Amino acid sequence: MKILHLGDVHLGVELHGRPLPGKGYGSRVADFLAALDHALTAADECDLVLFPGDIYHMCSPTPTLQREFAARLCALTAKKPVVIIPGNHDLPNAWGKASSVDIFHALALPNLWVFRTPTVERIPTAAGDVLLAALPFLPKSHLCADTSTAGFTPAEVNTLMSSILADTVGHLADTAAAMGRDAERLPCVLLAHWTVEGASYGGFRHSSFGADIVLPQSCLCDPRFDYIALAHLHQHQAPLPTAVYPGSIERVDFGEEHEPKGFVVADVEYGHAEWKFRFLPARRFVTLDITGETWDDLQPQLAMADVEDAVVRVRYTLPAGVPSPSDRDVRQCLLGAHHIAGVAREQAPRAVPARETRLTASVTPQAALGLYLDSRPELAGQRGELERLGLELIAGVTAKGAE
Repeated sequence: MKILHLGDVHLGVELHGRPLPGKGYGSRVADFLAALDHALTAADECDLVLFPGDIYHMCSPTPTLQREFAARLCALTAKKPVVIIPGNHDLPNAWGKASSVDIFHALALPNLWVFRTPTVERIPTAAGDVLLAALPFLPKSHLCADTSTAGFTPAEVNTLMSSILADTVGHLADTAAAMGRDAERLPCVLLAHWTVEGASYGGFRHSSFGADIVLPQSCLCDPRFDYIALAHLHQHQAPLPTAVYPGSIERVDFGEEHEPKGFVVADVEYGHAEWKFRFLPARRFVTLDITGETWDDLQPQLAMADVEDAVVRVRYTLPAGVPSPSDRDVRQCLLGAHHIAGVAREQAPRAVPARETRLTASVTPQAALGLYLDSRPELAGQRGELERLGLELIAGVTAKGAE
């Protein structure tokens, strides 16, 4: 069977955009919706569509965002089975509150499954049944609710939770086996919103990533999982041959400036899986690092830059004392850009003089003065006067110290 595997959708990103009159959302939301629409065209050739979390950028999406996603979801489920699990961006702080995707479960749309907790479900598709093992994101407080962590360091708590996650994955595999995976030769797919051991965070770093719980690779090597559909990390990668992050469908910020964006189509059968990454035409992010002696040096560099329809930031360097160009002048050179994210003057690097290695604690002040003047040939014309003043200063300080 063919599976359309979408990564982090993040509807609701407004950063680096502009208003769109009459839409109810800005140009960046429009970018993400366009990317989603482009990816969903591949659903026509697939038997199952998977959303492994972070449908929304915030856990309380606006009604407008909910409307836009719901419209696409209704059209999609009319033709294909769809599975959704919540990601960390979809979840509120309090576990008892509904996630941003729970509403779709409550509406009981046909052909739609939404899993808030780890579970295995048999999903019917046009190509036959598939066992779907869901491992949605869980807050730390919920993940270790049944285990005492009193006296544990943060690192020990994370190690414990990684172990709990690994045990949960093993339990899901056991459940899939008990549901007839081998007996009926059913393909089994693990859907997870977690950081896998050894994976790269890429450019986008959520504030919680520094203490992320890591899902051990060892538990994902279980041959009872034919394909592992991942989300959470925005950079496309495959930590294991059949464990894949498609990455986010659009660029969230400049950390993702050089990362390709897209989605994955996987061919999965019992005991085997192949997949292919397909590119999406994401909005370009462009950083212009330019330098010169005057504004006249900077202006042609800006004028020649390829910034058409891109989100652009400018970082320029001028010598100390040279006045900065006005923000307006810089922006006038970039009229083709979609949005100017910022214009900043960088500090010109200052040359650090080499340290005089002969200056040690054993050298007398008088000798140190001579060594210093030896290292400054530009002071040769003033050396005599500087030596006289320096020796007078040393003598005065020495006499005062003796008193």
